[in-house]
Amino acid sequence: ASPNASADQTTAAASINPLLKPLTKTFLRALSSPSPTIPLTACLAVSKLLLLSLFPAAAASDLLRALTLAFFNPATAANPALRQALSYFLPVFCHSRLANARLMAQIAVGVVGKLVGVREELDEEDEEMVAWVVVAGMFAEWTDGRKVVGGELGSDGSGAEVHGGVEDPHVLLATEILERALTSGCSKDERKPLLTLLAKLHIPSSFPTTTPPSSSHSVDATLLSTLHALVTEAIDTKLAPDAISRNTLSKLDIALSKRLGEVEYVVQSTEVPDITEAEADAEAAKEEAEEEAEAEGETDDETLLGEAQAEGTRFPLGGSEEEEEESRTVREATVEGDDSVVDRLLESEDEVL
Repeated sequence: ASPNASADQTTAAASINPLLKPLTKTFLRALSSPSPTIPLTACLAVSKLLLLSLFPAAAASDLLRALTLAFFNPATAANPALRQALSYFLPVFCHSRLANARLMAQIAVGVVGKLVGVREELDEEDEEMVAWVVVAGMFAEWTDGRKVVGGELGSDGSGAEVHGGVEDPHVLLATEILERALTSGCSKDERKPLLTLLAKLHIPSSFPTTTPPSSSHSVDATLLSTLHALVTEAIDTKLAPDAISRNTLSKLDIALSKRLGEVEYVVQSTEVPDITEAEADAEAAKEEAEEEAEAEGETDDETLLGEAQAEGTRFPLGGSEEEEEESRTVREATVEGDDSVVDRLLESEDEVL
């Protein structure tokens, strides 16, 4: 069995283990302990278990959220060993598998909301918190699918093929950001860092060159449509409080509009049936028959033209040289006769005068 299959079996077994829930609670309490050694020990243990994908999705989300909050929380500034361990673990975890990057994208908005509350409770004279620009930059980097090992090749880092493209984490995170920012419960202080994070996400207006539009590894059109609807709503409701945020929404709207147009074109082109060899031959025979019919029509036109000449005005049909010479002589004699008549009339007018 492949390593990925073994990990999935282990995860399935752990999901029904009755000891899993109390174990997760123990780790969460240890991470929030005031002792400097207990959080570090818990961090090292949880990091290894998460890297091995031994926790189910719900428990993994809770533990990853706790580790991320511990990394940004000013209260852990006095524990450099813990922060050093987390500064190594978080990027390695997110860039080892696309599934891990998606997991970080799912919890990022909730972590930002918690950090907003922490910032409001801080004593500005004694404690300082990392700037929002730095926080947003780290989340954008951790959830960048282009930096995942094997992400652009459609694998999850262990060699197993996965569905969804390298853009999935950022598309999911952008969707989570706008869904939260558009709710009435989102305060102005929380909306600002969320829009700052949105501006740092990479959502191109065209398909990646390594991921063709028809590939199963490209981002789902449904996700793009959902995100586009949220962006449109954000623009219509004037969600952005400043020019930078408005510019971000406008660029994202244009990129998604172009991208969805490409997706629609790909869907339509894939619905066109392939032409078989027999159908191609039949089409060629049809074209030849049409060409022959056009040639026959031209011949009939020439015949009708000849009949018209026999009845009235004559058109040159390429007769013999003798007939042409005779016709030319008759025309010259006619012209000379006309000239003599004109001369006689002029002479008679002179005599009268």
